[in-house]
This record gives sequence, structure tokens and C-alpha cells, in this order.
Amino acid sequence: MSETQAAIPLSQGAGYGVVIGLGALFALVMIGVTSIMRRRGNVENAEEFTVAKRSLGTGLTAAGVTSSWTWSTTLLSSATVAYEYGVAGSFFYAACNSTQIMIFSNLAIESKRKAPNARTFLEIIRVRYGTVAHLSFMFFSLASNILVVSSILIGGAAAINSLTGMNVYASLWLLPMSVTAYTLRGGLRATILTDYVHTAIILIIIFVFWFKVYATGDQIGSPAKMWDLLHDAAKRNDYPAPTKGGTYLTIRSLGALKFAILSILEYTGVVFLDNSFHQKGIAADPASAVPGYVLGGLAWYAMPFTLATTMGIAAIALENTPAFPTYPNRMSTTEISAGLTLPYAAQTIAGTGGAGAVLVLMFMSCTSAISSQLIGVSTVLSYDVYKTYIKPSATDAQILRAGHYCVVGFAIFMAAFGSMLHGVKIDLGFIYNMTGIFTGSALPALIATFFSTRQGPLAAVASIWTGFFSAVITWLTLAKRFSGTVNIASVGRTDPCLYGCIAGIGAAAVVTIAISIFHNARYTWDTLGAIRLTDVDGSDKDVAFEDPTYNPERLRKAAHIARAITVFLFLALFIVWPLSLYGTAYQFSEKFFTGWVIVSLLWAVFSFGSITIYPIIEERHRLLSWIKEFSTKPKVEETDSVDEVKVEPDDSERVPEDLTQDALARILNRTFFDGRSESSRHDEESYKWVKVSRKLKFIDQTSEITATYGQDAESESPPMIEEIHEDRGPGNVSSAPAESAADIQPVTYMTPSSYPLTTQISQTPDLPVDVQSHTTQEALSEELDLQESSHHDVHSHCTIQRQSSPAVGGAMHDTIQGLTQAAEDVFFDPSQEATLLPRAEMQESFSPPDKTTMTPFAASEIATPLNASSITIRSNALGGPYLQTRMHQLISGQEAQLMRFFIDSIAPSFDLCDRDRHFSLVVPQRALMCPILLNAVFAVSAKYLSAVSDFDPVVSDRHSQECLKHLIPKLCDAEAITDENILAATVILRHLEELEMSMSGSGVENYLLGTRLLMGAQEHHRAFAGGLRNAVYWYGLRQEIYVSFIKQRPIHESFKRCTMDVPWNPNDDFEWANSIVARVAELVQFCFDETEHSISNYDQIVQHFDSWFEQKPASYTPLYSETCDSSTVFPKSWYLNAAIITGVQHYHLGRALLAVYNPRIPRLGIAHRYALQDAEKSLKEQVMISCGIALATPSMTASYVHACLIIALGGDRFTERREQEALHGILVEAQKVYAWPTQPVQDHLREVWGW
Repeated sequence: MSETQAAIPLSQGAGYGVVIGLGALFALVMIGVTSIMRRRGNVENAEEFTVAKRSLGTGLTAAGVTSSWTWSTTLLSSATVAYEYGVAGSFFYAACNSTQIMIFSNLAIESKRKAPNARTFLEIIRVRYGTVAHLSFMFFSLASNILVVSSILIGGAAAINSLTGMNVYASLWLLPMSVTAYTLRGGLRATILTDYVHTAIILIIIFVFWFKVYATGDQIGSPAKMWDLLHDAAKRNDYPAPTKGGTYLTIRSLGALKFAILSILEYTGVVFLDNSFHQKGIAADPASAVPGYVLGGLAWYAMPFTLATTMGIAAIALENTPAFPTYPNRMSTTEISAGLTLPYAAQTIAGTGGAGAVLVLMFMSCTSAISSQLIGVSTVLSYDVYKTYIKPSATDAQILRAGHYCVVGFAIFMAAFGSMLHGVKIDLGFIYNMTGIFTGSALPALIATFFSTRQGPLAAVASIWTGFFSAVITWLTLAKRFSGTVNIASVGRTDPCLYGCIAGIGAAAVVTIAISIFHNARYTWDTLGAIRLTDVDGSDKDVAFEDPTYNPERLRKAAHIARAITVFLFLALFIVWPLSLYGTAYQFSEKFFTGWVIVSLLWAVFSFGSITIYPIIEERHRLLSWIKEFSTKPKVEETDSVDEVKVEPDDSERVPEDLTQDALARILNRTFFDGRSESSRHDEESYKWVKVSRKLKFIDQTSEITATYGQDAESESPPMIEEIHEDRGPGNVSSAPAESAADIQPVTYMTPSSYPLTTQISQTPDLPVDVQSHTTQEALSEELDLQESSHHDVHSHCTIQRQSSPAVGGAMHDTIQGLTQAAEDVFFDPSQEATLLPRAEMQESFSPPDKTTMTPFAASEIATPLNASSITIRSNALGGPYLQTRMHQLISGQEAQLMRFFIDSIAPSFDLCDRDRHFSLVVPQRALMCPILLNAVFAVSAKYLSAVSDFDPVVSDRHSQECLKHLIPKLCDAEAITDENILAATVILRHLEELEMSMSGSGVENYLLGTRLLMGAQEHHRAFAGGLRNAVYWYGLRQEIYVSFIKQRPIHESFKRCTMDVPWNPNDDFEWANSIVARVAELVQFCFDETEHSISNYDQIVQHFDSWFEQKPASYTPLYSETCDSSTVFPKSWYLNAAIITGVQHYHLGRALLAVYNPRIPRLGIAHRYALQDAEKSLKEQVMISCGIALATPSMTASYVHACLIIALGGDRFTERREQEALHGILVEAQKVYAWPTQPVQDHLREVWGW
């Protein structure tokens, strides 16, 4: 035995460099990856932090399981056991510790079947057995976590100290701290990603060791040479190896068999009680849980088997060589117990390089395992302690914050606890052997919890404590008997620990079986449905219905498969293979040993492919989409300044509440901005103020736009709205104050279509308010003084005189009050980022003038071919948004192409429920006098054409900018925003934006906000019941339903306030279609507005849908129908016209929502599952019908859009490949032919379907 400490091969700087440097590197990398994932939509919440939103695939699940089970203890102990028992040690270590993982797959799938919403297995314990059992199991679960982390830290710190001389206490504190950063940032997903990287590195180092020992090394170099050296070592040793005949080349070893039995008993309890293993099962997609754990167990087998067969046996063969650190002595029992076999062997075969490799191994294995433990424990403490006993009403954000605190707290606790253990001389061997005393007694009750209906609370609690006390008594008694004393050395021996573990498990099993027989509980599993996910606001939701992969029949089959695989692999790896070799006491021949060594290498290759290459293949679509996204990122035109956001840091600088509307409008002009952060847009009723500098431009702006909005490159001041004044022309009436010629310079510009307009731009713009250097009150003082001395303010192109006439109704109050919100919210560059400040509340009542004092427009009947429809066309004798004379023809072939495309291909989708076809017949006529409307038509047509052909996309951008140039100033005109042509232009622009908005709900909503503003301004128009205004309203409502649906939010107030008569008593097909559209809007409001949730509201809506369906006219009966057969997937139905198709598809969309949002679905009991099955069946039926209608009318764009919408709702419920391909085909067709953005839905469904 060695009498002096071995030489230290590396410096302390190397140890600190690896522990601190690699720790910081991995933290930064994983924080970066996590940030990228969040930008891709991975929102940080408690569900993502604890169970990665239950979305892990098979490969990442296997990698996470393998890494979680690859502790520093695994690597050190496996080499030590091989050093003690030869090939028997490496074989039994791998066989007895891999089967637990595969056995655990049964618990993972049972957990998903019976408690799909659970985040910890302790939640299942609490719901089934109550508080006492919950606290009891929690004690043993946390004890298991503490012992696991202690063994990892103690073993890793001892190995690092032997390699570098680094202070053990420093290692004990730095190792957990380096993990905490990325664990806090990314939660379980970051942990599994680092697990993946760590495991790959560990396997690469194992490959290096194998080739160094068996292929390229000078000391051994081949399996045959190793075989000879092992024979020599058996003869040379002072005492024979504890195997049959004293040889290291046989499986017959009683000591190894005892070690195997102890390991499988105590570490089955560790795996089953460790919440981090349950978390990975919960985090896995249901289809990935069983294959993930089985693959992970098989892959993990190579870790100890290949490493121990290489390094543990190499230590035996080379111990008597001068290169061995303890030469000429053997390792002492202290060194063996501390797990120093691996570092000594690495140093012997590879010198300082080998020592460095083991140092990296220790870091990788320690940090990956500790990160899993941190997440596991923090989840238990945040959900099973904080939410359960401290704050039951905790919201998602509060639980997430509690989880963060628990991660930090547990890391600090374990560093201190590990330091205490090291101080009292407890080493790795002691912790490894005695862990079963604390884990074995809970094993029978825990298994029965998932598989038995007869175990009740009394049996569970009595068995776990009876088993524990039996284990402790047996353990200490036998330690006294075998050694004559009770101390750390005696109680840490294998025999007392083994018999104590057997006693604990046996007593617990007897107690739970006996009590269950005489006190039969007959549990039905239904109460586990009480476990709910915590939503953002603290409310609950059910993942079993939201995720179709939680199909009961599918999970039942998966459970049967898991049991069959488990039985087969347990018999093969732990019974048949090892015991056949044990029973025959076969002595390995040279050829057999060579094959044995090669098998260890091949198994490692399989492991590397399974947990390193396969996850990449499995996630290739997501990786490719990320690469494509970043590689195709639009090029930006850099300006001379970077994006900069100036934020008011103090409440004293907020806009005062008593600010009048006039002053607020002028301040809005001064702080005119064209950008705002999408992520900051929480609620349009609480929009905030912001000041931004010049932004990066993503589109080419023409010189004409620059002339209007331009500014010198050195200037940071945005353009002022009041700088722009249109020339009213001869005869125009204006209440604007006279301005001197010195202040006004006429500037003439040409539109893209060369329509002459004249603008006047002020040469003396006001300076913008600097919200950082002045308080808001100071910034507004000048404006408040102005109001007291003046009866009017200039607002862009119009003048509003404040009056107090009682004759003017209050309907326009909200419109005037919303003017500032228009410029702030409606049209801005979505590429710009900004941080927001609170906006002021409007307090002063404000009434518009009557037509004698404010007449920017004049209405007249224009002689047109459409007069027969009694359609009034507004013209403008004052300049405004109209040309003074009507255009007679377009000036280019491109414009003609765009107009024709709008009339033929786009307008029909607007006119679905309009008998007079206003967008096809009226809008083109109006557009020839209204540049705003004309450019909107050109922009949407160009957008469509660029999406489905090689048409230049810049054309759409330029027309959009030209439209906005005229539209934005008009939003400060109280009369202009009631103009129906401007309203029509806004919904057309909104349709253009829909082509860019993902069906997953992401995307900007600039024009939608404009639609809402303008729609609200129509409230006082009693003429709303007819004409273009009416057509625009119904199309705008359909747009609002679409956006509310994909973003899962209520219908906006501007659509609910409208005073027009909703056709509850429809007369024709068009009114019948509009009536069901209105009912769907009502239903969307019910689904996504929590204040509407009630059974009475639901019943009323169902009654409305039933009445509509029963009373619908005969024309709503299909002209022809085809049922499904072997060649078709969907039942096809042909209808008379587009209005009927629109109404029918809205009806089926409504039926699908009624099935999903049925408040009558029971929360508990057998009826809960039956109700969910009925809802799923109804949802799938509506999807099939709507898709069949779309396929029967391929020429109707809107029918495909509706089909895509309902596929997004229920497509993930389909499990048959044929049906999935048909649904996917509709999504692809909608994107390819109709330019509808369905790609995110396609990606989601392919992931859910496992394609």
C-alpha cells in the first residue's frame, strides 16, 4: 500500500482555470442559446423553467437522462470497482445501474397517463394520499437529492485535488456556483442542452482513453497485451483478487455480485425518488418518454462499462510500473475509497495530458449532474412547498421567481454541506454504500402509487417509515457485529449497507401489502385530474386536452411497450448474460477478452450515435429553420447613428393627468415616433410615451418620402406633424391661422403614379421634447400657456376650433381622445425597438365644432355607373385626401396590372358577404380620386404578387409608404377619420399586414390598430347600416375575429360599440352569413375574455348557434356532397355561392370553439375523460368538414384561410398519417397558391406529429 501521497501532475492554476473558466464559458454559451430560443418564442415561465414545456424529443430526453445518471461518482466508482474485481466489476457496475433507468420508463409513462399536468411526482403523492404522505415522501426525496449531490461534490473535489492540488473546499464551492448561472437563466431546457454537450465531451474522452490503452499506447497497446498483464497481476499481488481462483478475468466474484445487488436496490430508489428523473419524463413529449428512457439506459451502459474496462483494468495492469503515481506501492484503501483509481490510471498512460482529460471529465460530470439536481430540487420546493403550503394562489411569475431563489439556495446549501462532510472525513465510498438506507424504504410504496389501486394513505405512510427504521436498525446492528464498533469505517462497509437496504425494502413491502389487503382503498385515479398547470395569472389549465399527444389509448399502448421492453432488457442485461457467465465461472481466454474489449468500444460508439448524433437528426428541421432565419435576415441600411432609447426614469417626469387634448396633440407632434417595441405592446389601452433616435431602415424610401419625412444625417430630431400643411388651393375654406411667407416654402413632389399634389413644409420646426433632461411638466409648460391664449391649434392638415356647444353629441369624444393614440399606435416601422413610458389620461371634455366652423370635406353625389346602388361618393373641394379632379386612366402598365389583380383576385375575398360587391366595384372607382385608397390597393396587390411570383417586393413597400405619407396626417383630423374611403384603405392595409403575420400569432398589428381607431370613429354614423362603410365594417370584423383567434384575446371594444343593426333577422344569404359572423365574434369574446366565462353565457351562445343552424334558408344546404372513402380523407361539400361558404365555415369554426371551451366539462372523475374525448371528436369533425369545403372550392381564397385557421386549432389531434398528410397539404397549398403565412403552423404540426 502507498505510504506517501502521489505526485500532483497539474498546477493549481489548471484546476481553477477549468472550474472557473469552463464554468463561465458554458454559462455564457447556454445563456446565449437560451436568449436565441426566447427570441424564437420560448417565453420564460415556470412551465418552461421546470419541464421545458413538455416538448423534448427522444434524442434530447435520452441525452438528458444519460447525463443526469453520469455523475463523477459513476466515472470514479466504476473504475474503482473494476480495479477491485477485474472484468466482473466493470460488467456488474454497468448492468446493475443501467436497468434502473429503463425500469423508470414505466413510471414516466404512467405519470403521463394518470397525471399529465404534474410537474413533480410529489404532486401525485399529495393528491392521492394527502399531506402526511406528501411530507414523508418529500423528506426522502430531498434526502436522496442531498446524498446524490454530496457524492458528486465529494468525489469530484477529491479527484480535482489529486490532479491539481486545488483546495478541496474551493472545489466544493466553485463547482455548484458555476452551474447556477445557466440553470437560473434557462431552466430545464438549458440544463438538458448542457447535458448534451457534456455527455458528448465525456464520450470523446472515453474514446481517447480506449485507443490510448488498447491501440496506440506503448505500455499496453493491444487487448492481448492487457490479457497477459492481468494474468501477471493476479500472480504478483500480495493477496488474491476476490474472484474465483484469484483472477481478474472472470465474472465469478462474490464481492462484485454483492456490490451489484446493493447498487440495483439502493440506486433504483435513488432514481425513483429523484425528482430530476421524473422531470425529464414529464418534459419529454409523450411519444418520446419511453424510447427516450430506454435509449438513455442503453447509451449510459457504455459510460461505466467502456471506461472501467479500459481505465480500471489498466490500473491493475500498470500498478507495478514506475509511471504509476504510487509506485512502488499499491494504492491505499483511503485512495481507493476516494475514487482515485481513474486519475492515477490516466496519469500513468498519458501523463499530464491524461490528468488534464480526467480533470475535464470531473468538471463535465459534476456540473451536468448538479444542474439536474438543482432544477429537480427547486421544482419540488417551488411547487410542493411554496405553491402548496405557502402561497396557493401564486402566479406563474411568482413560482418562477421562487424557483430561481431555490436554485441559488440549494447550491449554497450543498456547498456548505459538502464542506461539512469533507471536514469529518466522509468520502465517496461511504456515501455510495449507505445511500440505500435512505432511499430503499420508499421504493415499494412509490411503485404501488403508480401501479396499484389498492394502496391507501395509511399503507403508504406506514410502509415508508417502518422500512426506514428497519433499515437503520439493521445497518447499525450489523456494523457493530461485523466490526465490533460503530464508526465511519464500519458503517460504510458493503455488507452492513447491503443488508440494511434489503431490510428496509423488505419491511416496507410487507407492511404496504398487508395493510392494502386488510384496508382496501380501491383508488380510481380520477382525482389526479385535480392537478392543473398554473397559467400566467395564477389560473389553472389542462395540458391533457391542449396537447393531443396525451391520447389515453396511445399512452396505454406506450405503457405496455415500456413494460415489455423493461422485462426483456432486465432479463438480458442483469439475469441471463451476467449470471450465465457467473454460474459457469468462465475464465476469459485471450480471444474472448479481445472480443469483450471490442464490444465495449462498439457500445460506446452506439452511445455516441444515440445521444450525440441522433438528437441533431431529430431536431434537424428546427436547426435548419434557425439557420435559415439568421442567414436570410434582411440587410439593413445603416444610418449614422445607432438605435437609442431614452427612458424617463422617474415618476416625477410622467405626463400630468390634467393635460388637455390640444397640448397633448402638440407634444405628440414633437415626440413623433415611428417605432415601438413589439414586446412592450401589452395593452393598447395603456400605451406609453417614447422617444427614439434615428432607426435602421429595412426598405428603400424614395426621395419623395425623404422630402416629406426627411432630415439631415446629423439631425436626431424626428419630423413634426405640424411641419406639413397641404395647399388648400383656390377657393378652399380654412380656419388655419395665417403664416408669413418667410415661414412657409412650397415643396412640390410627385407620387409614384405622378399625381400632382402640393405640400407646404415649415422651415422652423419646434424642437422635440427631451424626456431625459427635462421633466414632462417643464416640457409642457409652453404648450399649456399656449392653450390659455389661443382658441385654436394647428394639427397637421386641419384646424380644430375648441367649442363648448351643447348641441354636439359626445360620440366623437373618444375619437378626438384617440387622435394621439393613432399616430402612436397605427403606423410605425416594426423594425424599431423602444422602451415605453406611461401615457397621460385624458381628463378634459372635448367637443368638435359643427360644420359651419369645420368643413374640410364636401359631400356630393357624383354621376357614376354605380348611382343605381345609391352609393354616395365623397369628393373634396378643399384638397384633403382627394384629388381635385378624377383621374381618367392609370399611367403605367404595372399600375394597371396591380389594379386588375386587386379586382380579380383580392377584392372577392373582401366581398364575400357583400351583395353589392363594394370592394370590387366601388373601391376601384373611389381610388381614382383618393391617392390614399389607390396606394393601398397597389400595395396589397404588389404584396400578393411578390409572394406568389417573382414580382419586385419593393413595389409594395413604396406604395405602402406613399399611402402612409398621406394617411398619417389625416389621423389628426376629426372629420377625416370618419371618411369611409380612408376606412376602406385601412382595412386593405390591414389585409396586407395579415400576409406577414404568422398564424402562430406573432407579427405586428399596426394597421389593425388603425382599423380599430377608425372603426370606433364611425360610431355616430347612423348611415353605417349601408354602403361601403357597412361593407368595410363586416370585413373589418372578420379580420378582428381572425386576429383575436390566433392571438387568443377578446374582440376589441371598437367593434362591440358599433351602433349599426346586426342582422339577427336576416333576409338573404349575405345577411345570414353576416349574422353567423357576428355570433362567432360573440363566441370569440366568450372564449378569450375571462369576464365572459360562465355557463349561462355558454348556453346562450350554443342556443344562438343551434337556432341559426335550424333556421338557415334552404340555400345553405349543400348542392352536392361526397363522403370519405379509401381515396379521400375529407367529406366534400359544394355550396351555391361564396357568402354561403363563408357562413358555413364560420359556423363550423364556432362549433369547434364551443367544443374546446365548454365550461361544462367536468374537472374530475371518469366523466372528465369521457367529456374530453367527446370534445376532441367534435373538434376533429369540424376540422374535417371545413377542410372538405375548402377542397371543393379551390378558387376561393377565403375558404382555404378558414380551413387553415381551424387546422391550427385542431390539426394536432389527428394521429393517422394519411389524415396528417392531407391537412399538411392544405396548409402548403394556402401558402404556395394564396400567399397565406402558414409555415409556423406547418412546423408545429410536423413536430407534434413526429415527422
